[in-house]
Amino acid sequence: MSHLPPPGGYGVPHPAERGTPPPRPGDLVDRLVARLVDWLVVAVVAGLVVRPLVRALLLGPDSDAVASWVAGATVTVSLAVVALGYQLFFETTTGRTPGKALMGLQVVGQGGARVTPTQSLRRNAFHLVTLLGLVPFAGPALASLAEVVVLAAIAWSIASDPGLRQGVHDRFARQTYVMKVR
Repeated sequence: MSHLPPPGGYGVPHPAERGTPPPRPGDLVDRLVARLVDWLVVAVVAGLVVRPLVRALLLGPDSDAVASWVAGATVTVSLAVVALGYQLFFETTTGRTPGKALMGLQVVGQGGARVTPTQSLRRNAFHLVTLLGLVPFAGPALASLAEVVVLAAIAWSIASDPGLRQGVHDRFARQTYVMKVR
């Protein structure tokens, strides 16, 4: 005996006819807006908590250039850890970061399974390009350029896959998908 609802036309409307469309791949614009919202959340946390805390702990009134570099490096590493941790927590517990929830998106593994911690870390490993900011002198510019290149590559790969809209980071994560669930 099947537990699937009968097809439409047999007295019971098909789920799509009831106003609940089946999940479909999330489109590029929704995914970009979700990523922007999540970036803003992480930036606010970093700006209000991480940066002032690190500066208060590592910099004093007589700080030299080395102390300033160490403080900056600590902030850079902290930001990468916060960004990865944010994605890891939300993707593995609910499948939805606040940005994805706002846009009606959810990250899933094969067959709709919950994303594993390994998949989430692989999927979001691109956040580590911010660590290029540790390179003396040219680091911040190098990190910014790398972030733009990586995000452009991800956007291009999503746009180039009209069927599943999988980005290169989704394939690297061993088959994760971002689905539009509302």
